[in-house]
Amino acid sequence: MSVVADFQKVIQSKGFKKYFSNTSWMLFGRLGQMAVTFLVTAWVGRHLGTAEFGVLNYARSIGTFFTMFMALGLHSIVVRNLVANDGDKDRIIGTSFFMRIVASIIGLLAYFVAMPFIDQTTETNWLIIIIILGCVFQTTDVFDFYSQAKVQAHYTVKVRMLSIIGMAIMQVALILLDAPLIWFAISITASTAFIGFGLMVVYQVKFDSMRKMRVDFGYMKELLKDSWPLIFSDLVVVLYMSTDKIMLKSMVSDESVGIYAAALRFSEVWYFLGPMVAASLFPAIMNAKNRDPLLYQRRLQNYYNLMVVAALAITIPVALLGPWALELPFLYGKEYAEAGAVLVIHIWTLVFIFLGVASSKHLVAENQQRMELIRTLIGAVINIGLNFILIPKYTVVGAAVATLISQAFASYFGYLVNRKFWPVFVMQTKAIFMVDIIQRLAGRVKGSPEDL
Repeated sequence: MSVVADFQKVIQSKGFKKYFSNTSWMLFGRLGQMAVTFLVTAWVGRHLGTAEFGVLNYARSIGTFFTMFMALGLHSIVVRNLVANDGDKDRIIGTSFFMRIVASIIGLLAYFVAMPFIDQTTETNWLIIIIILGCVFQTTDVFDFYSQAKVQAHYTVKVRMLSIIGMAIMQVALILLDAPLIWFAISITASTAFIGFGLMVVYQVKFDSMRKMRVDFGYMKELLKDSWPLIFSDLVVVLYMSTDKIMLKSMVSDESVGIYAAALRFSEVWYFLGPMVAASLFPAIMNAKNRDPLLYQRRLQNYYNLMVVAALAITIPVALLGPWALELPFLYGKEYAEAGAVLVIHIWTLVFIFLGVASSKHLVAENQQRMELIRTLIGAVINIGLNFILIPKYTVVGAAVATLISQAFASYFGYLVNRKFWPVFVMQTKAIFMVDIIQRLAGRVKGSPEDL
């Protein structure tokens, strides 16, 4: 009975209701986006065929690498600062927005500088440029950061959902019209642009006037001092998450990239859940850190526990049913049958992705962003090395194995390299083996409403 009573206290607490409402909006919004995106992407993949679908996804990988710099590692840091000092939001948001605009221009110019040295077809170059232009609109994500800090995600969820529906309608029309490949890239950019303008409108109407924003170059230096490890960490993450597709194209074929991308779409479509939960609960963790160290530790452990349970709830059913679902006629079809074996392996990265997202927020809360860079560098080196070894022999399956092992080291085993971060490894281990959950079921540990 104690477990039931503890659970009732938790769900009736004011804090739980606040963060549950926010997380629910984010969850159902993203589930809707996920369903629409996945079904339409599968139709696009079936329509284009493995080769053209491979080219489109290769272009997105290259484009993502050049645009990840635009984020400047600011997400968690800006949310953290807004939670701590809401009254200074005009300076925080204004400076962050200006920094990301400058970074987007640099990212776009960087590709034009690198383009002569990359052996691509003219069509592929245009695909990459269009995708990069679309990512420029992601500079407006800083307005979403404020809604996250205020735990009011429902406004931006609606904007993103409308954008996804619009892109889906456009892509279905392109399929029916048998449009050239480049138009599918344009549809992706149009969707990103809609989100960008929508986030600005939401902030202007629901929160505060954008005219009040101001740029503080002194504060910019503070942000860069905190975020530079995360900037390089993000770049490394994109590198080792894009390496598999790039190496498959160069070492095998466009078709192998298409098959591999189909499996990843089924696997990575769930990745949103980890950052979504993290964005929703991070303010609660920071509030606990500022007022009660013991509560802070309990919330961190519950945070890791929740991430593992959520990951396993997705991973196990997808591993069992995913390969069969991929071949359904209204999804990718028999042409992508080889993607099933990739999915069974790759879906297990979800556990380590979720742990990595949780530990990343943990590091930001402790202002230990340098460890983020170290652990992602470890993952990148392992990933690239394993891809060189496994892809020539095992092609797409080898790439999936390389990704799984590298994610395990980047998000979990990597914390063993420095004794200072062993407590993070211990928390993650307790979460993986569900130590707290088992103890609570056995009645050895009681929960508290404040834990959430």
